[in-house]
Amino acid sequence: MLQIRKVMLILLAIIFAVALLTKDVWYFGFTKHQTVNTLLEGGKYSSISVSKAIWHGDSILEDVYTISESLKSFNRNGAKNLVEVIEGIDIGSTTLPSEMESSAADYQKLFVFLILSKNTQDWWGSDIENTKQYLLNIVSRSAEKELSVAVQSYEFEIATRLLGKSKLFKVEEELLSLLYTDDLPHSYHASVCNALISYIDSEQVKESLIKRFLDVNFYAAIPAYNALSYVINDEEAKSLLRDRLALAIPNDEAILLKH
Repeated sequence: MLQIRKVMLILLAIIFAVALLTKDVWYFGFTKHQTVNTLLEGGKYSSISVSKAIWHGDSILEDVYTISESLKSFNRNGAKNLVEVIEGIDIGSTTLPSEMESSAADYQKLFVFLILSKNTQDWWGSDIENTKQYLLNIVSRSAEKELSVAVQSYEFEIATRLLGKSKLFKVEEELLSLLYTDDLPHSYHASVCNALISYIDSEQVKESLIKRFLDVNFYAAIPAYNALSYVINDEEAKSLLRDRLALAIPNDEAILLKH
């Protein structure tokens, strides 16, 4: 009997150790609190938590807001996860706590705007110019690296996404300026390309994206190509890909051909 107990304890210890070592693969949060933490931290396997968060429904939103007050490890992946969750749940009947809109934390204000922008036509409020300038200030601050890398990438991703949600903001010139800023991370350029889709019917935007797509120092090739796909035909697309591949940029061929 003693021998059997020893064997069982050893087996339990092994199972626990394996579970601990592989928790990033299977762990997506058993409670809403755990799910939101995993979601916002944007780790390697955090995308798994997106499905669980969507399963929780709009009840997850207040948890996101509350937990974000103490969470320090914001990043672009966390922002993208959050966007995916908001797009995937029905928030039509969600009532946001009134204090959320007056929050002093910009990352929380952006979160509220993101929720409102899904189902509310005039989600920017009574003064679109004021909201536009607020979002542009967030983008500028992030681009000038006034915050930690993680927080600025989170805020840049959401602010540019919001600016791209309505042509009424009329920010194509500002977005194009960012597109041509070479010292921005390529993830920022990717966010800008996504935002420019709203303005893709502009010949200036189209030509600028083509020019950057064919720039050897521009690495957000796929987001630029995705934006251009709205206004170019198959032959133009093939020609652009051939011209880009002719630049012989390291790792470019594998990425583009896979895409």
